[in-house]
Amino acid sequence: MKSVVIVDDDNDILELLKYFFSKFNNINIKTFDNPIKAFGYIKKNKIDLVVSDITMPGIDGIELLQKVKGLKNPPKMVMISANSTLDKVLKSHRYEADDYITKPMNMTKLRKKFELFLN
Repeated sequence: MKSVVIVDDDNDILELLKYFFSKFNNINIKTFDNPIKAFGYIKKNKIDLVVSDITMPGIDGIELLQKVKGLKNPPKMVMISANSTLDKVLKSHRYEADDYITKPMNMTKLRKKFELFLN
């Protein structure tokens, strides 16, 4: 069974992505509206994919990305953002994000990308 962690301070996005991932077979989904709690969970569990918003209170998604990629055998990590700037995209790639998706998300394209990450 594959394990996905979704991190976003917007509960509507969390619910949308949770529903989206529930359509995949054999996926365990855990959602967090707090990146610090999410990182604590990621450190203690085998995670295959993390989907994280960039702009969040406390630590942002870029800081979470740095922490996750610093783990031994880090999961794939996809960054999402409604406020896409060149700086955010470059930082995401600099810290080895596996992909970057802008909101609003095209669900057909999103499905194709995640099938690659989860297979």
